[in-house]
Amino acid sequence: MLWRKRHHASLHLTLLFLSAAAVVVVFWYSPRYRLPLVPVAAIVAPWAVFTISRSRKSIVATLVLAPILLIEGSSAIDNFDSRDDAMHGSFSLNTGLNYMELQQYDLAIPRFEDAIANGQDKAVTHLALAESQVNLGKLFDKQRDPESADAMYNAAIKEYYRALELNPRKDDARQSLVSVLRFMKRDAEATQVINEGKKNKSQ
Repeated sequence: MLWRKRHHASLHLTLLFLSAAAVVVVFWYSPRYRLPLVPVAAIVAPWAVFTISRSRKSIVATLVLAPILLIEGSSAIDNFDSRDDAMHGSFSLNTGLNYMELQQYDLAIPRFEDAIANGQDKAVTHLALAESQVNLGKLFDKQRDPESADAMYNAAIKEYYRALELNPRKDDARQSLVSVLRFMKRDAEATQVINEGKKNKSQ
């Protein structure tokens, strides 16, 4: 009887942990939100494996191990390559955002391009791609590689235009586009973009 009470108490705690872990893994893609789960997973993982090895019918151990597998699975999104899956573009977009947050712009750019090619041809995706290209261009500038930097800036300009084509009222894309155009000494073009923005607001 005492064992059953302890078993049920452990089960409730495990379900509580599992529900919290599932919410974080499924809905919060940023690594910084999943990071607090890692120490807990590191502690309970050996116990879960040991318990399962002794008793395959252990529900508690299985439930504890499940969020660990979810965490590891979410980190394996980079290897997800099911191009026929409707979620592929969404996975690529979120992976790109993760790389962008980590300032790994060279890895973020192909993810955003893949997302656009797989159902995420949206203003927010083109904006994220453009921002990554601009930041990578800045890195090339610091490395004294002006040709590569200019290539990134020009590519970003195209993506900003595409973002505005999809959503003409996206002011952050317009402001960033104007900044890059002025940096590239395309002042007349920047003025035209500003005037188009004013026209859209007046309509």
